[in-house]
Amino acid sequence: MNMFVPVEIGETCLLNETEWMKRKALSNCTDTSGSPPKEYHCITNNLEVPGEVCMGSGWVQPNYCPIFNLNAKDFDAVPCDPQRGICSSQQFQSRDVFKYPGCLNFTRQPPDVVHNGGMKPGPNFLPMIAGAGVAVATLVVISICCVWYCRRRSGGSGKKQKNDVEMSQPLVETFPSEFHRTCHYLKANVFYPTKVFTKCIGLFEVHGILTFVGPHGSGKTTNAVNLLSKKVGTQINGKNCVVEVCESVEEVESKVVEGCVTFVLLDDVLDQYAYQPALLKAHKEKFTDLKKIIDEGKLRLICTVTDTTWRNCAKEIGDCPMFQKDLVVELTEKVLDKDEKMEILKKHLAYNKFNVTQKKKEENLKKVDKRNASNSSITIYEKTLQNWAKKAKGKAGIGSPLLFDLMCVNKHLFASADNLLSDSFENILKMRIDFQAKQSTGQNSKDFVCLLLFAAFFGGKISLRDFRKKECSKIKEDAYVNICSKKGCSAKGENDIGELLRSDELSGFFYPLKDCYVFHHKILTPLLLSMTAQEDEILVLKHAELDVLFKVLQPQKSKYPFAVTVSEKALLSDLIPRIWEAPNVIAKWKRHVVMQSEKLKKQLENPPSLDEEKKK
Repeated sequence: MNMFVPVEIGETCLLNETEWMKRKALSNCTDTSGSPPKEYHCITNNLEVPGEVCMGSGWVQPNYCPIFNLNAKDFDAVPCDPQRGICSSQQFQSRDVFKYPGCLNFTRQPPDVVHNGGMKPGPNFLPMIAGAGVAVATLVVISICCVWYCRRRSGGSGKKQKNDVEMSQPLVETFPSEFHRTCHYLKANVFYPTKVFTKCIGLFEVHGILTFVGPHGSGKTTNAVNLLSKKVGTQINGKNCVVEVCESVEEVESKVVEGCVTFVLLDDVLDQYAYQPALLKAHKEKFTDLKKIIDEGKLRLICTVTDTTWRNCAKEIGDCPMFQKDLVVELTEKVLDKDEKMEILKKHLAYNKFNVTQKKKEENLKKVDKRNASNSSITIYEKTLQNWAKKAKGKAGIGSPLLFDLMCVNKHLFASADNLLSDSFENILKMRIDFQAKQSTGQNSKDFVCLLLFAAFFGGKISLRDFRKKECSKIKEDAYVNICSKKGCSAKGENDIGELLRSDELSGFFYPLKDCYVFHHKILTPLLLSMTAQEDEILVLKHAELDVLFKVLQPQKSKYPFAVTVSEKALLSDLIPRIWEAPNVIAKWKRHVVMQSEKLKKQLENPPSLDEEKKK
């Protein structure tokens, strides 16, 4: 092998030393003449196409990668991209490049690469340049006019067009709706690759399994989706890569596609054991079985777990091979340094069109009305960002990346940035809701509160269809009527609700999709239900969706943040009668952690007979 031979479409160079050596043995790279002698390499060429070649090994300086230069037909070096994986921090021989995923995480293969290291000759376009120039100039003028006309028609905001473009991305089609905001952020380059993330690229490539542990909003799901997004539409060793999302370990094996490499995201994998702890012991064997399928190369798995759940389950899963220590990555505040927090904050500010300056006199935070001014009119001194990054501690179960996100998308939270970052998000949200619930704060202030609660009652999702009389279900209609009667609201029609959902007040709480709005982050559901239950547990138990209650209810003095806790009396009088109305869910509610007292068990297992119901 004395010429550059690209790998098959969709494949990458091997990152596992054992597999690399096997491939090297098959390469027939035996020509030891020359100085240095030729050795097996699998590297990219200058077009970022991975391939195999016999060439002399050379020294590569730190943070650089060896490549095969198609023009020189020889070894060359380029800077390593840490977003692709681990880069070398010291000098190394090019033959050892398999140790550094940052150099080899490439899968593209342009069709014009010729195996002898050359390129197909391109046509001579010189005779066409003059005519093409005139045509291009005409098209540019027409395009500018079209863009100007479209912006005029849309009111000049451009927001609708951006969302439509994002919604058409193939990445979005791969993941369920609750992941769309994450997908959009990745496409819009809001993601910042931290040192931990770059390490994870290589870990995942080699071992095929990772578990991210951290508080809500620490970037667990974002890191996982980013890793999996690189596999959409690719191949490994000639096998197509399939990406799936599962809610439970019980689903995973059924998702494995024969003849393919199946990549699965198990988001919040241990959450169900918070409300059904007895299941964990039964499922340990399933986790062990999945590890065997991973070792066979059929499955690659990424799990996410909240830090509190991880600690509560640690004793039970400590000996599980799927959760061995070196494959568990913590995304706590400790692993983010001040500079990384700064970069994450800058990404969110740039995406939301804020201005950052290095000159203190250009900052205008004290001169503008932060709640009403456009983001593009606000300029922030870089030292102010440093202070914000220093203040962000991720208190009370919420990570600083989510706090940065929320303060950049909601004007009221941005205006309270110092308090938001130094206090807990739960306290700030509660104060905001209490303020809005007062009669004196504005015509629609109570409507904002009602819409937040209504969405929380149904799992963080709200649609304009919920407010059309002919399409709205009786359950949702009753829920909104009762919320309004308790909290007070004026907006009940579809058009009024639509305007409120698009308002600055609710920006950052709801994320717009094609046919509905979803909570910007799923932690808002238990957080809002927990706050509401403290004041009115009956309202929550009577009108929140049963499936939602199943996932958020916890006993009194629960160890979990944002747990929804209610009295035993309320469970007996208001929840159990609702469970009786859906006999198919009684069995799973028997296993629920809040139903373990003898009194509740007895009541749940003895629904009233039809005769008793008639007497009532």
